[in-house]
Amino acid sequence: MRPYKVNNKGEFVTIYSDQDIVIFKDKILQDYDEFVKLRDELGGLSPLPKDFLKIMFVNRLTDARYSKNSDGNLIFVNLAAFHAHRDRFFWLFTIARELAYIRNHRLGYPFFIDMRRLMVHALNRQFK
Repeated sequence: MRPYKVNNKGEFVTIYSDQDIVIFKDKILQDYDEFVKLRDELGGLSPLPKDFLKIMFVNRLTDARYSKNSDGNLIFVNLAAFHAHRDRFFWLFTIARELAYIRNHRLGYPFFIDMRRLMVHALNRQFK
């Protein structure tokens, strides 16, 4: 994936994609602000580093993926999937799953325990 700069109401934002997003610009910007608000809200429910959650635009069957680079781990959340899944709990589950996968590279008991812990922590912060 590579970064693309898109003008959103006079401010350039970065969207990562594996294809040229120029033809999808209107579709991307249609929900961008709402998606960023949800991303930032969910990111605030758990102690995540600044700019840890990046936005990508790929096949909508992919909700998120993690990446490891020289700066550490990142999670890319997919704006294309947001068109089909607007439920905040869907995205909370998605982010918790990716975080747990970064820590536990295999599906198994430690992975599920960690994912549950992350979700409980985030939900407790949200509903207090």
